[in-house]
Amino acid sequence: MCHSIIHFEPAIEAMIPSERRGNEYAKSNWIDNPNFARRNLSRDESMTLIQRCANIRELVVLMHPGDGGFDKMYSWNITYINKSAKQGTVEFRRGSASDNASDAFIWM
Repeated sequence: MCHSIIHFEPAIEAMIPSERRGNEYAKSNWIDNPNFARRNLSRDESMTLIQRCANIRELVVLMHPGDGGFDKMYSWNITYINKSAKQGTVEFRRGSASDNASDAFIWM
């Protein structure tokens, strides 16, 4: 899943409403991540780092670096897939606000 997040980000970004681009609460998982593009790594190099993660915790730390913990404010929030998390969910934060099921369904 994390490989796909990085690989398909340009295609997803093309569908994002303009008002959601650059949103500090839904940052790019690759461009805004200090472990990936901000280190001048290519998408392929970033996916190699993902592949090297030995467990879920390492993966979450890599995908969601933050001061003193995880930063869930990325387009795809995987912080709740950790074994100790009750939710066990993946959250997509990049879409426009939805106040009905039809609007939300577009992003599923």
